Amino acid sequence: FTSLVDDSGGDRREDTLHLMLACADPGLPVDAVVAILLQAVGGLGSREIARAMLLPEATVAQRIVRAKKRMREWPADEELFARPLEELAQRRDVALRAIYLLFNEGHNASEGDEVLRSELAREAFRLVMLLTSVPELNEPAVEALAALILLHAARFPARQGDDGSLVLLADQDRTLWDEVLLQRGFHHLSRAAESDTPTRYHLEAAIAAEHARAGSFEATNWNGIVDLYGGLMVLSPTPVVRTNRAVALVLAGRIEEGVAELEATAEEPGVSRYCWFFATRGWLRDRLGDVDGARNDYRGALARQPSAPHRTLLMSRLARLEA
Repeated sequence: FTSLVDDSGGDRREDTLHLMLACADPGLPVDAVVAILLQAVGGLGSREIARAMLLPEATVAQRIVRAKKRMREWPADEELFARPLEELAQRRDVALRAIYLLFNEGHNASEGDEVLRSELAREAFRLVMLLTSVPELNEPAVEALAALILLHAARFPARQGDDGSLVLLADQDRTLWDEVLLQRGFHHLSRAAESDTPTRYHLEAAIAAEHARAGSFEATNWNGIVDLYGGLMVLSPTPVVRTNRAVALVLAGRIEEGVAELEATAEEPGVSRYCWFFATRGWLRDRLGDVDGARNDYRGALARQPSAPHRTLLMSRLARLEA
């Protein structure tokens, strides 16, 4: 990442960027375009994309096939950047969503033997920096996503143990966090603050910034993070956001509210495919002394086939409860 931080991004008509914007046609369903971009740019398979979008794999595969069929009928478009700015903004926003999900897979691999997929995270950062280099496209939302990526990437050196195991935020050695990336992340966050209308990327970057500012896990401004997740619930009320907000509530000492948030999350569409809802509920039930409930939830998380490092973590928790 450090080698990419000062990269100007190159020609604004760089092939990958042009491909992303060309695919993001306003006439196509957004989810279908995002799936195609994750496949074409990130090389993700249907199962990985389905996990990222909390959709059935068959649904994702069908959407990709249908959208590609429509794309084959399009004429070649060499003057993409000559289109109206409003349309370019729409295409950019779809590209941002794909970049965001690509980074998420790099930051927290859903399959395989590694905690991180650094090549995907680096590609996501490269793409967002390409967007910042194009004046017509570089709005505060782009700067906010750049900040979000950098603030998370700064923690990469501490997220994986020497044995390849997952190191949770509470246990990370914060002296390993990359100070250069943190400062650059705050720089992009300050540029993003020029917007009067914050996006989900603004709020998620602000949450990452709260973690970066905290001297320790215990000293984290959990109530502030709860408020930021509350804003995210307005913009993007997904099971992932609700689950994370529940964790923040519990860590802020607002346990009853956290329990209620998780109970509400259990009713959300798509939550049955979200491994970390079950892992989180297991963690909370374990914390509250509900051993049977925690065991069932950890088994439920394992049944959703997480990556090897996540599976190892869950199995260790389950083994402790079954001892």
